[in-house]
Amino acid sequence: MTGDKADVIRITRQLLNRSLANRTISKQECMVELAELPLVVCTEMTETINISGSYKIKSTAHSDYVTRYRRIASGNPALSLHEFVTEELAKKANRNHGGKIIIPHYVGANGQPKYPPTKEYAMATLIVHRPWKASKPAKYSDDDWIDQFKMFIKSEACPLTVKLEYARVRERVIKKRNAEPVATDECYDNEDHPGMDEETRDIINIVTHLTKPTDPFFTVEDIKFDKGLNYNWSKRCFPVSV
Repeated sequence: MTGDKADVIRITRQLLNRSLANRTISKQECMVELAELPLVVCTEMTETINISGSYKIKSTAHSDYVTRYRRIASGNPALSLHEFVTEELAKKANRNHGGKIIIPHYVGANGQPKYPPTKEYAMATLIVHRPWKASKPAKYSDDDWIDQFKMFIKSEACPLTVKLEYARVRERVIKKRNAEPVATDECYDNEDHPGMDEETRDIINIVTHLTKPTDPFFTVEDIKFDKGLNYNWSKRCFPVSV
């Protein structure tokens, strides 16, 4: 082995620069980019919001948020609890934390996305993301909660993040996937398999062509989501600082 310390530094710098030029984009990052959402959101600060007492008129839990929203909900029919809490946390962050983002973490209800939707998931979603229009959220039977959720998830008023969470769990259940899809171990290309014969390569090219999806969207519950087939992945919708 030849070369001095300067050569090692030079080669290392070249390798690092090359690694930044091309990389594999994860499925989660693709979904964020296609939804035109900021790629990086600081999760250093979170605020726990307990919604289990939403129906209690005299509840003192999180009086700065849930109770305050209850007082103004009837006069602000287009404002949801999540929107109100997000605005209040932004004000708090600007006052006390130098503008850092504070992310609300809702507890007190089983809001984990489920398909088919359960009464608990439907109730938590509607309480947090659909405007109450009254001093407390509406009450429904178990079946009605689910029906109300299904109508809300298809409406324009439903936040895109909620639709994506539901679409993702629905697709996983329908396709019987229990984990995130990963790339296969085998890779057939000229660089990794220079000795592949022409017949084998032709077969692989035919199969790849026949199985490659051509529709740039997939539809879930009449909602279209961009697959990213025609997306310009070399350009970010939000600038990323380096």
